[in-house]
Amino acid sequence: MCATGSSTTASRFNRLRMQPQLSKIRRLADEGGSNLVEIALVTVLIFSMVAAVVDFGGAYQHYIVLLNASREGVRMYARLPCQSATRVAVADAVVQAAIDEAAGSNVEIRASDVVLSPNASAGCPAVGVPLVVTVNHRYPTMFGEILGFGHIDIRAATSMVYSGNDSYASP
Repeated sequence: MCATGSSTTASRFNRLRMQPQLSKIRRLADEGGSNLVEIALVTVLIFSMVAAVVDFGGAYQHYIVLLNASREGVRMYARLPCQSATRVAVADAVVQAAIDEAAGSNVEIRASDVVLSPNASAGCPAVGVPLVVTVNHRYPTMFGEILGFGHIDIRAATSMVYSGNDSYASP
């Protein structure tokens, strides 16, 4: 006697056919926790990338402010007539021009952050000598604190040739 068409054989066949689908469902149910872990890791990675972009964007904005301050300082330095009696006042005016340029931003420049080369306090430059005004600043990072570095040193320098013949500017 052959039992090919009996209900016992059909139900056994259906059970065997459904086992791979049931094991797949059980496997998906077991992966629910791993999906949550993956989402948590990806979220931390995305927030870290956004924080780094914000930090470096702020550092770039500070660099632009420092560059403008150095340009303004060297422009003042190149135009002011320098004489032995006024050389200290010229140096002070150049430093103050750089500080004033950055005053409207959120970057605070101190007089010690501005470096003149050649320094007018030591002596007046000759006409045609290249002048360099360098502005240094420490940018405090938010994201860098987590990674172990708390600041980025930013330096902007501008060069211009000394003419010293602007009679309208005075120290």
